[in-house]
Amino acid sequence: MKKYISILILFSVLCTQNIVFAIKQEDITVKAEKQILKSRLKKEYVGYSYKITNNSKSTINIVNAQIVNGIDGNNAYSTVSTKGGKSVGILWAVCGPAGVFSLGVGWLVGIIATPIVLIVGNKKDKRTKKESTKYTNTILSSELIPGESVNAMTLIPKDAKPQLNISIYDKRSKEYQSFTY
Repeated sequence: MKKYISILILFSVLCTQNIVFAIKQEDITVKAEKQILKSRLKKEYVGYSYKITNNSKSTINIVNAQIVNGIDGNNAYSTVSTKGGKSVGILWAVCGPAGVFSLGVGWLVGIIATPIVLIVGNKKDKRTKKESTKYTNTILSSELIPGESVNAMTLIPKDAKPQLNISIYDKRSKEYQSFTY
């Protein structure tokens, strides 16, 4: 009989304790939306916007967040920027030999077209640079109260899939959790 009473007392004590649950993956919403790129970036990259929302009932800290396949806009710009050289090279690859067979007309066309090609190329490079600046590929460590969100933008190479690794500290349960989206 003493055994049963002891078990009953132990069970009642455990049931009356305030049980703290750890944060679950459902408590964090991560939305990744494709962004339409309008510059030279669209040849090699796909833009993504991430929105991380705290759906839990407690305040959480984003300790570490990393977009695995992401690249920031400055690095992406340096890979797609031509600085006008590529276009002028193609122009002269055509006009040079054409000038030999056309008694110099191809060379004349090349001389006239070179500044135009450089101006157009520089204008496209400026548009690409301007668009690339909003893609930072960083999610700052921050504290999110319930219902609060944080945003980040990144560029992903066309052949890769976007992936987000996030580590969160739940203030209520005092536990760290890591999730992959």
